[in-house]
Amino acid sequence: MVGSLFVSYDVRGIQRLIFGVPRLRTMIGASYQIVQFDRLWDDQSGSRANEQLPLGVSRIANAGGRGVFQCDHEAAADEITDRLVAE
Repeated sequence: MVGSLFVSYDVRGIQRLIFGVPRLRTMIGASYQIVQFDRLWDDQSGSRANEQLPLGVSRIANAGGRGVFQCDHEAAADEITDRLVAE
């Protein structure tokens, strides 16, 4: 039997995205997109988050374009990985 599996994500190029165009409006919009992505997986942000997490997956932490999930089995790890890539 396999113990817990962990899946993590790290959105690449955040600083380049946020500071790539020297306009405040663009910076705020890029930052907002990162926050919205993190909120998809935040189990305290509402009912949609609970629908997003596959059975057997628990969110450990997520913020600033990075996150970690604990998975009870390999199929759950594969499913959350696929969902993260799709978003």
